Amino acid sequence: MAIKEDLNATAAEMVYGTGIRLPAEFFLPSNEVASSDFVTRLRRRVDDMKPQQVTRHGARKPFIFKELWSSPHVFLRRYAIRGPSQPPYDGPFEVVERDDKSFVIRIKDRKVRVSIDRLKPAFVIADDLERPENSGEIAREVVVEAETRTSQNDDTQARRTPFTT
Repeated sequence: MAIKEDLNATAAEMVYGTGIRLPAEFFLPSNEVASSDFVTRLRRRVDDMKPQQVTRHGARKPFIFKELWSSPHVFLRRYAIRGPSQPPYDGPFEVVERDDKSFVIRIKDRKVRVSIDRLKPAFVIADDLERPENSGEIAREVVVEAETRTSQNDDTQARRTPFTT
């Protein structure tokens, strides 16, 4: 660094108001610890460490209703692709037998074993079970007569179209 003799200062002292420090001057000298002492303390710290409990983000526990174990009737979730106006559950169906992972329910006078993941408890009034529209049928075929005209001939044809409800 060049000192300005007329000012008796360097360019850095004129700009910053103080002299420039070397990088080694920024850090205070530390007390050096013996390497054997450092290794012993490091081993003690590592021995005191305990592994963290592992979280399982991928394994989700399915939600199961508490009332499912005491409900006499249940709804059964559909796995089939359904339209926007179709309900996601069928039923109510009578519960015949219960296990830890599955239930046996009565569907159309047949006993069917179903996983509890697909079931939802049904809270029904006794009068609702006696009505024919709540008899527990999964699908009913309704045949509708539709008249259509073909473009090739003007004869009227009746076509039978099945609709499920």
